[in-house]
Amino acid sequence: WFYPRGRDFHVIAFEANARFNHSYEGTDVEYYNYAAGTRNSSGFITGNSLGAQVVLSSEAAAGKRDASHIQVMDFVDFLKRRVRPEDFVVLKMDIENSEWTLIPALLGAGVMPLIDELFFECHHRETPSTRTSHTWHDCKQAYADMRAAGVWVHEWF
Repeated sequence: WFYPRGRDFHVIAFEANARFNHSYEGTDVEYYNYAAGTRNSSGFITGNSLGAQVVLSSEAAAGKRDASHIQVMDFVDFLKRRVRPEDFVVLKMDIENSEWTLIPALLGAGVMPLIDELFFECHHRETPSTRTSHTWHDCKQAYADMRAAGVWVHEWF
């Protein structure tokens, strides 16, 4: 971990893809095999780790041999319940195009200031094997919006 005294952190991880469950066995990580979303529901993850996508409708996943059923947790609600303003929260976010619904929900609910630092992978159509209509310009606007909300945000690849 790259923070001084990083091992002192309470680490919570969300991972939609069950193939990574073994990575958290025997660790001190509070692990949830859920996708981070804007409501408690279920959905599908399609594709492999390069170019994966989380979709909530069965119609969007229909006909895709690689679609796996997943659970989705309301991340806005999770932050409201679990994080206090005095907590120091560092978040690494790579949520396979779901950022386009989650970031506006975090901003709209006023919980973005609960996050102190964010390492953020923004999926856009200029990136190879990314399936989205969003552009790099959209990513830059998302970064600006989060910074305006008080988050120290960094690009993650």
